[in-house]
Amino acid sequence: MMTVCRNLLLGLAGGALVTAPVQAEPVKIGASLPITGGLAINGQKHKDGYELCVDLINQAGGLLGDPVELVISDNQSSNETAQAQFERLINEDQVDVLLGTFSSRLTFPTTSIAEQNQMVYPIPSGVALQIYERGYKYIFNFQPNAAEYVGKSYQGLMQDLVKPDQLPKKAAVVYADDFYANAVVAGLTGKTETIAGTDKEIDLSPGALASAGIEVVFEQQWPEDHAQVARGPCRRHLRRQAGAARGHGQRRQRGGVSRHADEGIQGDQQRRDDHHGPQQHDLEMGRPEGIRRLQRRVPELGAGRNESRKDAGAGGR
Repeated sequence: MMTVCRNLLLGLAGGALVTAPVQAEPVKIGASLPITGGLAINGQKHKDGYELCVDLINQAGGLLGDPVELVISDNQSSNETAQAQFERLINEDQVDVLLGTFSSRLTFPTTSIAEQNQMVYPIPSGVALQIYERGYKYIFNFQPNAAEYVGKSYQGLMQDLVKPDQLPKKAAVVYADDFYANAVVAGLTGKTETIAGTDKEIDLSPGALASAGIEVVFEQQWPEDHAQVARGPCRRHLRRQAGAARGHGQRRQRGGVSRHADEGIQGDQQRRDDHHGPQQHDLEMGRPEGIRRLQRRVPELGAGRNESRKDAGAGGR
């Protein structure tokens, strides 16, 4: 009897060893995002989206039955930091899956890290052709089109929403010295792009604006931090262009902009200085919104004289 009991206990113990649940190894997903620095607003949105995605997957039972663990690093909007973090995610954290970062500027170098390590790299927000024309096999894009072809979307939007006799005839192109912005402008103005690291050239002529019958009367680029555009060459050039477009004899001009428009600009400046201080005003005017305010006061550089028509547009990165 003692032998039978001993054998039964050993059998039960052996059965317990076989049937006891084994804790599943989590599937590790890694991402390097610009949570601080110049791209922080969009980086934080991507972080929130990734965290929501992982929460929903785990609530539904995990990925292929295993829990998902998210590893996110803050690259501080720095190319060098982002590259180092992707190296660490792959080689030290040994993540199973990568999720892309925000912006074409950060995506361009970090996709090279993923390609070298043969890691699939889904790209949520990096659409410059420079990223995709290098022959990489492990990257794919969530967005429908490249930055260079954004202008075609605007062209279709205008044709759908604006009467033919109110379509713009002239345009000013004002943009930051930024990876994404340069790509968009290349498509708008019909530049030729040379793909970095290759001998490939992409001819984007005549450009979306010319295809729509819109003449580019002014093009200006400012540094990526966009703090110096307000009172620099851009504003002076806009005034000169406005003066040339208006001609002489309609209203007294001061520096190419009418007295009424110039006083309006100064009034806006004073109101913003009172509220934000001069430095904040410079930053405000350095953004595209500031340029659009100038264009509304100089109709020849805008879409027309019909003030009741609403502007339409979209953006992406």
